[in-house]
Amino acid sequence: MGLLLSILNTFTSYFAFNKYTTISEDKKYHKSCRSTNPNKLISYQSKIDNLKSSDIVYRTYVPDDKVSWSVSWSEYKPVEYTAPKLIQNKPDWADVQNPLDIKSWNVIDGKTDRRSHLGRYELIDGIPINPCGRTGVCGRGQLGKWGPNHAADPIVTRWKRDQQGNKIFDSETKKPILQFVSIKRLDTNEWAIPGVKFFLCYFLDSVF
Repeated sequence: MGLLLSILNTFTSYFAFNKYTTISEDKKYHKSCRSTNPNKLISYQSKIDNLKSSDIVYRTYVPDDKVSWSVSWSEYKPVEYTAPKLIQNKPDWADVQNPLDIKSWNVIDGKTDRRSHLGRYELIDGIPINPCGRTGVCGRGQLGKWGPNHAADPIVTRWKRDQQGNKIFDSETKKPILQFVSIKRLDTNEWAIPGVKFFLCYFLDSVF
């Protein structure tokens, strides 16, 4: 089929953050991982997790003007959540429960790359903070690492061709049409690139 496998360097940094983080004022505030309506809190977990209502964790409301960590907000009390399986099973790939036991940040720490593709992140009281701002949840959530959690999304592409194998060109741009493999998410019904389950929507105050 002439498929091209393009493994892009889209190592997305997922960060396990605590309550504090800095974000430059010129960056757009995130919305997909934040409850923007105090009367309609969004859940941290995906709908496809099929959890009991009592097990669902809802993000604390964070208004636009309180996303940035540079804005003082003493009343902010995010929900703290770390998946029970991480605490009970203690998998080899996951960090220790107490982030204060980790001494190396922003560097390669043994087999763990604690550098972020978002740049150098800060620590408050020894805990890494989410450079994207407040998210309404702190702890590790379903992520294994404190700080950056790296992932790569493979993208499979091909040129659209006719039955004779010739490239098909767009009638307006006159450029060849590139096709790629995509999936329809079960939780949001949106089209997306196949990838890691916790992509973006699992952002927390203390992980990224």
